[in-house]
Amino acid sequence: MASWGAIVVWTGFHYSAVEGRMTFAAREGTWPWSTGSAWGVCHIRRENGNFHAGLEIIESDIGIAEIEITREE
Repeated sequence: MASWGAIVVWTGFHYSAVEGRMTFAAREGTWPWSTGSAWGVCHIRRENGNFHAGLEIIESDIGIAEIEITREE
């Protein structure tokens, strides 16, 4: 579990089932994510100074209304 905690911190992953929002840090790469009822990967890339995210859901029982990329300060 300690290694999973490091992934969560590194990727900035957060999921709010109430808001239907999944959040990731502005960091390029392919990052795993997991909730209590779903898992997959998020592909983040930077193009012309903007970050773009693509969510790949592998197993799901999840509602997502928004994916947010937070800028690192």
